[in-house]
Amino acid sequence: MVRIVGEMIYTWWAQRQASASLQASEALYAGIFNHSAESIFLLDVLPDGFLVWETANAAWEEGMGIPAAAIAGKSLLEVLPSSMAASLENRCRACIAGGGPIVYEQTLELRGSTRMWRVILVPIWDAGGRIVKLQGSARDVTEEKGRSRSNCAKPATATCSPRASSKSAPPWISKISFPPLC
Repeated sequence: MVRIVGEMIYTWWAQRQASASLQASEALYAGIFNHSAESIFLLDVLPDGFLVWETANAAWEEGMGIPAAAIAGKSLLEVLPSSMAASLENRCRACIAGGGPIVYEQTLELRGSTRMWRVILVPIWDAGGRIVKLQGSARDVTEEKGRSRSNCAKPATATCSPRASSKSAPPWISKISFPPLC
């Protein structure tokens, strides 16, 4: 009897510890998501391949001028202008087909201002190996691009070298390409 009670207490304690650990992990990721300067959004990839918005963070809301609560469960076209929705859908399809992250830059006219964005789309798989979500992050690089264009006439003074050997890099890393800055 004492052994059974001991096992019950141990099981209860282990479940409590696991729950506390999960709550701490969720709080950490929620903090990163909610307070990031990057515009972050999450799309559901439905079994038929249809894309719908799941959520977006405050930086995305501010940049797009659309509250995250207004996008949940809606299609890309229900949230974005048709040309913007078509462009995002094409990029999402490329990400899904390639099975790895993609990086691209896009110029958008938002609320009377033309801005350049560097966007990263990352597929998220379920346990069965199906891509079920796409996580996107976007950074406004308008000023960075303006500075780099003004520096294009100057000779390069720095060189780049890879930080990791190809043996230690994940296989999808070779699929990432950045457009030239000039």
